[in-house]
Amino acid sequence: MDFQVRESFESGEPLRGEMRLEKPGFEPVWLEIPRFLSGWGLICENSGAATGWRVVGDNFCEGGRVMAFVEPVSAECAEDKAAQAYERIREVLGVTEIPEIFRYFAAVPAFLHDFFMNFRKFVLSAGKLDEKRKLLIAAAVAGQGGSSRWLDYLATFAEARGVSRGELAEALAVGAANSMYNVLFKFRDISGTDVFNGMGVGLRAHTFHGTSLDETTVELINLSLSDINSCKPCTSAHVAKVRQMGISDEAIYEAIQCAATMLGGVQFLRSVGMG
Repeated sequence: MDFQVRESFESGEPLRGEMRLEKPGFEPVWLEIPRFLSGWGLICENSGAATGWRVVGDNFCEGGRVMAFVEPVSAECAEDKAAQAYERIREVLGVTEIPEIFRYFAAVPAFLHDFFMNFRKFVLSAGKLDEKRKLLIAAAVAGQGGSSRWLDYLATFAEARGVSRGELAEALAVGAANSMYNVLFKFRDISGTDVFNGMGVGLRAHTFHGTSLDETTVELINLSLSDINSCKPCTSAHVAKVRQMGISDEAIYEAIQCAATMLGGVQFLRSVGMG
C-alpha cells in the first residue's frame, strides 16, 4: 500500500504524527505524516491499492508519535483472565481475530471480562427486548458518547439483526433530538425557580415521529439517553409513556442495562484516546 502526502499548507512549526485509515475487511493502518501548528490540511493520494480507505482519526504531538494511553493486547500476549476472555469472545462472536476494541480493553483484564459478559447479555442477546431494539439503543448511546469507533463496530452486527444503515442513523438522530430536550427540561428542573415552566419549549422535534423507527424503539432510546443525561423529568415521563404502551418494567430495566453497558464501553475507549 503506497500512501503519499500530496499537499500541506499554512506552514509553521512542523509536528509529526499519524493518520488512521480504515477499510472494511482490513486491519487499520496508521500513516505517518507531518502536521503544522497554524492551521493545517493534508491531501493523501495512493497507488490504487488503498481505494476505499477512509480517515477516521489522527494522533499528533511535537517531536514524535502519540499513542493511546494503553497499548492493545495481542492474542499472543494475552495471559490468564485476558486470554480466557479472548477465548470467550471467539466462541460467542464466531471470530478468529479479536476485534480491536476488545484488545484495548484487555489492558485491564478484569474490565474486559466484565464488559464482554455484559455486552453479550445486554446488547447482543435477546431477552425482554429483541436484538434489533437493543442494537439501536446501543448505537444511540455510542452516538451520545461521540464514539465513531463503537458505531462502526456495532454496524457489523446490523445485517444479522435486520437493522439498516439508515435505521442506525435514525437512532442517532432520535438520540440527538432527545438530548436537546434533556438540556431544556433538566434546566427547568434544576433552575431553582418555576418561572421557566410557564415558558414554551420552542424546540422543534418532528424527528421523534418522522423516522422509520417504531414508537416503542424511539421511546426506549429517549428513556435510556434521558437517564444518561440525568434529566429527571424526562426520565420519569418516558417511563410513564412506555408503561402506557404496554412495555413491562423488566423490559424497561433491560433497556437501561443495555445503555449502561454501552456507556461503560464508550467511556473506557474514549478515556484511553481511542474513541
